[in-house]
Amino acid sequence: VLFILDLNSKSLASEVKIESDKVEFSNDSKNISFFSNVNINSSYVEISANSAIYDQVKEVISISGDPSSIKSNKKNNFFEI
Repeated sequence: VLFILDLNSKSLASEVKIESDKVEFSNDSKNISFFSNVNINSSYVEISANSAIYDQVKEVISISGDPSSIKSNKKNNFFEI
């Protein structure tokens, strides 16, 4: 499953691609949940995790999993967790 978000935040790239094995949308909570083999990519960051939740109201992506990884590709701001 491939899901593309267009975020308004200036700190992130304008387009974020999310891939996962399963996606659930909750209209009540305005959340989109991604499960199993989650990969989140933009021009600034690469994230892999077991699951992720995108909160449409707060425009926040929360990730979880053991292991999870975050790699920044932003110029002069390299980090890897």
